[in-house]
Amino acid sequence: MTANKPDDVINTSHGVSNFKRCAVDRGYYKDDFIKLFTSPYQSLQAIDMWAYLRITTLRKLVHEFMETFKGEKVQFVDLGSGLSTFSLYLLHTYENVVCFDMDFIHHMRHKAKLIHNSNQFSHLNYQLVDGLLVSDTYKMVHMDFENLEEVYKLEQHGISRDLPTFFLSEFCLTYVENDKSDKVIEFLGGFSNRPSAYAFLDYVGSWTKFGKWYSDLFDKFGAEFKSFRKYDTVEKHVQRHKELGWDYTMVNQMTFTYNEILTDEERRRVVNLDNFKDFYEAGVYCNHTVIGAAVKPKEELSRLVDLYDSAKMGQHRGKKYPDFIPYDHGFDPDEFDVDYFTKMLQIFVR
Repeated sequence: MTANKPDDVINTSHGVSNFKRCAVDRGYYKDDFIKLFTSPYQSLQAIDMWAYLRITTLRKLVHEFMETFKGEKVQFVDLGSGLSTFSLYLLHTYENVVCFDMDFIHHMRHKAKLIHNSNQFSHLNYQLVDGLLVSDTYKMVHMDFENLEEVYKLEQHGISRDLPTFFLSEFCLTYVENDKSDKVIEFLGGFSNRPSAYAFLDYVGSWTKFGKWYSDLFDKFGAEFKSFRKYDTVEKHVQRHKELGWDYTMVNQMTFTYNEILTDEERRRVVNLDNFKDFYEAGVYCNHTVIGAAVKPKEELSRLVDLYDSAKMGQHRGKKYPDFIPYDHGFDPDEFDVDYFTKMLQIFVR
């Protein structure tokens, strides 16, 4: 196996940013900064739901972490941040957070240029250092996660071992060779002297018709899912992080957030936005996408664990659309609409 080319991985970030922009413009969630990095984009309902559940889940996980350490300085480290606005959102929302965005050097410089030219962030009192933004609360860091020597130098970039720390990988390590990503996950698990959490997005279901089609789509795009064939079930993701030193790991299909975490009121709001009808297609895509949360130590992060523990799964089973999206869509039956997903993911078709 050969490593993915940086430019191909970077292009996935541009595509996903467009999906997020579409969901924001249609009212699924608020993001005051996404327009800095994207142009208006139109897609299908399933990707709107996917983008909404992705961001909503991560924001809720980080919120429980931040609430656990009220009054303390907290670190947020976004691995492979690309054009993500997550750090900007946190800096706008919480006063006690310091954020680090990490990615390939030319991608970070591109992001820095867009932020700088917007003239909206003078309040950060940042400096441009080698084309990257650096301030007391926000810092861009060049990082190639295939290069472990760079990863092991986190402290040299100002990341402290003595602060509660939340790490995030929005598919970043999905594109890294498994032997390297295993070592990154293990290193992060032992990095902090204070409680830490690691949230990650990845995939399951490499054997389904959709899973095979989807992985082939990205293979042709040049961004191979390195983890997909080795860690292709919820159980394998949980076991992986256990073996790599994390105290407790929760991994759920993205539909878990829709079914078990959203309030009835919020679920109805989202469904009524665009007369949502593409429940099966949303289920196929969201059931093949997992969001995990690994914590250390478990007993000090009970708020986060209580929110996301999979023991909640099934409390609403038996309900139907729009109150529940079955967890087996795309698995049983093992079917999906190729034309729908080809149109939805046209930006990645080569």
